[in-house]
Amino acid sequence: MQCFSELARTIPDVHKKGVAAVTLVATIVLVTLVEILDARLAGSGPWVDLGQANVSWCEGIGANQSNFIIEPANARSDYSYLSMSFFFIVLGSSDLKLKVALEAGEQRNVILRFPVLTVTNGVINLLHGVGTFWNHSCECAPGRLLDVSGMLAVTAFPLIVTPIQMVPAFQNEGGAIATAFIQFLLWLCMFLSGGNGAGTAMYFVMSFNIVAVCSATLARVRGNALESEELNHTFCYALVPLVFILFAVGYLSWNLDVSGFWCSPRGTSFAWLQGHAVWHVVRNRMWLLLIPLL
Repeated sequence: MQCFSELARTIPDVHKKGVAAVTLVATIVLVTLVEILDARLAGSGPWVDLGQANVSWCEGIGANQSNFIIEPANARSDYSYLSMSFFFIVLGSSDLKLKVALEAGEQRNVILRFPVLTVTNGVINLLHGVGTFWNHSCECAPGRLLDVSGMLAVTAFPLIVTPIQMVPAFQNEGGAIATAFIQFLLWLCMFLSGGNGAGTAMYFVMSFNIVAVCSATLARVRGNALESEELNHTFCYALVPLVFILFAVGYLSWNLDVSGFWCSPRGTSFAWLQGHAVWHVVRNRMWLLLIPLL
């Protein structure tokens, strides 16, 4: 697609290979360490002192509480979050050093043009990735708190970044730093609140996200946003319905899992295919598509 090829052309091959290599190595090291811990601590009950949180998804009900990873499929599906986090952090940090994304004439995608947004999104995704992995590994209150705090901040990103996309006055370092600060502030507020009201907050954030993405799309169609060709970039219209389709598939998988309709029994060939795990992977792909979309 043209939108992906445009993004690829703006990053030198050496830069892309370096970022990919570091991301791959970091992911392999993390997965190896976690799997070693899981094997060594199996049956030792490392999380029992943290107390058990309420569990509603299929794989967690009746799971062996003595394992390091209590919910294997749900927890391991979070490796995709962590890998994506490493990619964003490495790419943004490298861009800050090399100034690859700071040339507006070469890089028109506003998220990539301001590396602070890429780094911030990577750090927030990392906090969420660690939180959701820990949540499904320990089924404990601290893990759940990190999970819902990160989930709110990650989910709110399209809503937060829309103003900088649609208002030229915000398209500077100050606007990018303010956007990054708001995302961190959301995470901190949810964390300090103990996760209270997470469900209500997510409902409003997702509702406003739909409005934000649709507004940005409408503005592009009408030509009202980013009149400067130098600052504009190829808007990926095809990704708009694809993002919503992915969200619908993931949300449906999540609900089928919670309702018990999609429940792959332990010890079977499809034990790894849990509805909640599918929700993790699908939503991860949805955020990746939002980068060229926005």
